[in-house]
Amino acid sequence: MKKTRYLKGKNHFEKMYSAYVLPGCSKGFLPGSCPSGHQFVKNVLCCKEYCPDCGKDGSPIHRTRIDRWMPYIRALKNVGYLVVTVPQEIRYELLDKAKLMKFRTDLKAKLKKMGYDRGLMRFHLFGDCKQCQGHGCEDCKQTGAGSNYNPHLNIIIDQGYIPDIQNSKFRIELDNFLKRYWKKHFNKIVPVINLKFTYTTDAQKIGHIVKYICRSTFKIYNEEVAESLHNSRLTSTWGKWPDKFIKKEEKLSNNLCVKCENKHSLIKWESLKKTEHVERKGMEYLKNGFYYIAPDLLFGNGGRAAKIKNANRRNIESKLRTTYNNPLKHIKRNQAVNVG
Repeated sequence: MKKTRYLKGKNHFEKMYSAYVLPGCSKGFLPGSCPSGHQFVKNVLCCKEYCPDCGKDGSPIHRTRIDRWMPYIRALKNVGYLVVTVPQEIRYELLDKAKLMKFRTDLKAKLKKMGYDRGLMRFHLFGDCKQCQGHGCEDCKQTGAGSNYNPHLNIIIDQGYIPDIQNSKFRIELDNFLKRYWKKHFNKIVPVINLKFTYTTDAQKIGHIVKYICRSTFKIYNEEVAESLHNSRLTSTWGKWPDKFIKKEEKLSNNLCVKCENKHSLIKWESLKKTEHVERKGMEYLKNGFYYIAPDLLFGNGGRAAKIKNANRRNIESKLRTTYNNPLKHIKRNQAVNVG
């Protein structure tokens, strides 16, 4: 079975973290604990879409988004996937954070009026590379991403199958809203609206849609886009979700303790600026950059305590490499060790 780009990325980072080697953009660790006293640390990354680490499919940031979205998706009776693409003649008008966010807010308000009282949204800022269609080539530096600003809004709503979607009330109402919106706010007449809607009940396809929406698309650095949309929140949810169910493997990404059985115990994270004394031997790797500090080893005499604080990557990595090398003493010097 051929590994997908997502699985390759996931395996790459899991090998690194399991070997106590941090991604290049690491900012350090956040210490945290639950009310029952279970202690954790999580690696903090830069989270920028164009970062070679964070922007990779299957990266800790990508997987965290998926883990946070899936409980919402399971709470929906139907999974309808709507994509609204900004017209080409208006795209650079929306290279403005305030205007881009207002468009999302106004479209969300329209969907609420149409009866969709909860949903999820995420902007993709770029499309796929036209040359390789997202598979990776020399033109896109093997990222699969396009280099032209092309904002489009991915939306998940509680909507089932719509017969004759092109002539449906759903499609006509959204078309009219968008035409009025582009005319009112940008004085542009857009005769054809780029709007796509799909619906599926297949769990595998739903998982694929969530992975697709949660991925990074801004993989090729563009200074104008980076500066204009600095600190923009591309993901948004709305509505109440009392029936949201979080699986055990999704708990850490949702800041819930995995050591507390049969209950949702919230982990309280401290500031990255604070220091925390931990024993390397007492760090049990869990997943996705999270480590559990085992209490029976924390104060043992099997290692040397070190401070983890808001330091640069080289400082943190140099302290971790001593632990990384210990289990590999039996390997010959001329034998290569591949950690991803």
